[in-house]
Amino acid sequence: MSGTSPDETRGNAAEGITEGGKASPSPASATEPSRCEQLVADLTLFSVAVVWGFNFVVIKDAVGRIDPMLYVLLRYVVAFVMFAAITPRTLTRRPH
Repeated sequence: MSGTSPDETRGNAAEGITEGGKASPSPASATEPSRCEQLVADLTLFSVAVVWGFNFVVIKDAVGRIDPMLYVLLRYVVAFVMFAAITPRTLTRRPH
């Protein structure tokens, strides 16, 4: 090991440098997303930000029209129904 400590060796391996000092191929470069995948990810992130930002307007209007506790109840009911619809049935079955 030419005088390097185990900590230095681990650090070099994490950086992609082998013991001979040559760079090893980076595993991240093999899994880079394509341009289309990157665009879909960016648009999805943007959509989530828009919905999240618009949520404030909806909440402010709803709380002005109905009781806040009723609004919270309705939010939980809607969330439960949506979650139940997308949850795989295999997760909800109990083993015998």
